[in-house]
Amino acid sequence: MPCGYLYKKVNIKLYHMTNVKKYTTEQLLDRVKSLKDFNDFPTGFWLLGVRSNEDAFNEMDDKFYLMQGEKSVFVFGGTTNAGKTGLLGFEGYNKDGCAVLQADNIVYDYYEQGYHKGKVWALRQAKGFPYMRDNDKDKKAEDKGGVIHTNIIYANFHPASYVAGSMTERRFIDGWSLACQVTSVRADFDKVMRLLGKQKKVTYALLNEF
Repeated sequence: MPCGYLYKKVNIKLYHMTNVKKYTTEQLLDRVKSLKDFNDFPTGFWLLGVRSNEDAFNEMDDKFYLMQGEKSVFVFGGTTNAGKTGLLGFEGYNKDGCAVLQADNIVYDYYEQGYHKGKVWALRQAKGFPYMRDNDKDKKAEDKGGVIHTNIIYANFHPASYVAGSMTERRFIDGWSLACQVTSVRADFDKVMRLLGKQKKVTYALLNEF
């Protein structure tokens, strides 16, 4: 069974689906320091994703951390992988396969604020992030064993809802991610964007569960 954590706001409790174990901030920072392209921790806010080893098919079972320098500010759930729409139906948009960002990488100033598909204010991909195209339809999001690309594919950071402030938690990915990093609760996404304020660029690090 997936584990979770409780998020309290106005006496409402939400259960966030995640298969990622708990980490101390020190453990996370040490792991990020080990990445090949690590230089230093950003002084402002930055995002850290941790991809579940279980990789439950089509489920939002990953975890995100909003970091500020070397502090963990906010923890929330979502997905770093595509769902069934991308993994099983990629021919409809790219015959080479579904894009999966490659974990254990960090890209500085990866995001900048802008719109996702013109529908919601989000963090838009501004630089390349290593990714592989998965086309074997085995219901696993694989980021190794194939050709690694680094071009911009608009793998953005956005919520799985266009209803501002919604506290409904979305369990299934479906078509909400074809490479994007997606929060399962819109209210969590809104909190991140409020905290970012006018910060224009955001670094992103993505880890495999360790």
